[in-house]
Amino acid sequence: MFGLALLSIVHSLPLHDCSQARPCSITAYKDAEPGAGRVLDWYCQDHAYDGHNGTDFGIGGFVEMDRGRPVFASASGLVEATNDGAADRCTSGRCPGGGGLGNFVIIRHEDGSQSRFGHLRRGSVAVARGDAVNCATQIGQVGSSGFSTGPHLHFELRIDSAPVDPFGGDCNSSPGLWRNQGNYRQMPSDDCPDSAGLDDAQFVDENLPDGSAVLSASRVEKRWVLRNVGNSVWDESVQARLLSDEAWAAQRLLPLQGEVQPGETTTLSLYLEVPGEAGEWVYLRYRLERDGVPFGTTFWLDLVSYDAASDVGFQGDAGSAVVDTGIQPEPSNTSGCGCSQTRPQSLLLWLGLLILGCRKRSISKQ
Repeated sequence: MFGLALLSIVHSLPLHDCSQARPCSITAYKDAEPGAGRVLDWYCQDHAYDGHNGTDFGIGGFVEMDRGRPVFASASGLVEATNDGAADRCTSGRCPGGGGLGNFVIIRHEDGSQSRFGHLRRGSVAVARGDAVNCATQIGQVGSSGFSTGPHLHFELRIDSAPVDPFGGDCNSSPGLWRNQGNYRQMPSDDCPDSAGLDDAQFVDENLPDGSAVLSASRVEKRWVLRNVGNSVWDESVQARLLSDEAWAAQRLLPLQGEVQPGETTTLSLYLEVPGEAGEWVYLRYRLERDGVPFGTTFWLDLVSYDAASDVGFQGDAGSAVVDTGIQPEPSNTSGCGCSQTRPQSLLLWLGLLILGCRKRSISKQ
C-alpha cells in the first residue's frame, strides 16, 4: 500500500468534452501485475497489456484528433516538465520523442504525487515548467506522438517514481484516486471543483456490498465511508437524505458524526429492520446535501433477506450465516468511485435465492 499522503489528492477526468458527438473510451487500463506472465486490470479482467503503467483514453481516430480534443490537468499542481515538437501521427507504436511519451506534460501535486499526460498533439502544449494549474487548466490536446498506434491520451499517476493505478478494485490494493471513477469500462467523472467553497463527496468503502444476504427478522447496520473532496468544511448543515421510498424502517435523514475537513473521511451509519420473510429485496439511495442543496456522489444499498434455517447456501468462511461483517479490509471493485458499488458476488447470491425458491415450490407441490 502506498503512503496515505496520496489520499489528499483526487483526480478529475482530463477530457472534458466526452459526448455522443465527441467519443471517448478507455482503451487500456494499467497492468496490475507487470511481468507476471498474465495481464490483469484493477477489476481482475484483462483490459490492459503487459507492463502498461497508465490508463489510455481513446477519442475515435485521427478525424477527432484533427478537430482538436483538449486535455486538462486532472488536479491542482505545478508543471514539472513538458515536451513538444514530436511528430504526432504515429501508428507504429515506436515513433521517437519524449522517451516514448512523445509530447507530454508532467505535473507535481502538493501531496508529492505526479501526473503524466502523454502522446499529445504537436504544438498543442499550452503550459511551461513552473506554471500553476488546476483541473480547469487546458494543458494540451490529444495526439498520437511517441510510442502510440493511434490518437489517445496516456494518463499516468506516480508516487515515489512508482506508477499507481487511480482505479480502486479487487486487483488494485491502493485506494481509488478518481473523484468518481464510475463503472468498469466507463469514463471517470470530469467534475472540476477547484473553486473555493465548493462541496463534493467521494464514495470510498462500505460494508454489506450489493447483493449481500442479511438474516430475516434481524436488525442490521449498513455503513458507508465518504471522503470530503471539495474545498469546504462539512458541518451540522450537511446530512444525507434518502432519495428512494422508505423501506425496512430506514431513516430519511442521516446526520454526520462531526465536522469533516477537506480530504478527510467520515462514516455514515444506517440501521435497518429486516422483514421476517426470506427473499425480500431492498434498494435505497442516499445523497449528501447542505441546507437542502444536494452535492457529491449518490450512494446506496442493495440487500436481500434470508432464512437461516433453510437458506443454507449463504454461509461465511467459518460456516456462519453472512450478516454484518463490518467495513471490508480491502477496497471493493469500485472503492473510491462514488458510482457503482456492484460486485460479482451479487449474481451468485441472486442465483442462490432463485434456486432456493424453485426448490421450495417443488417441495410444496409434492
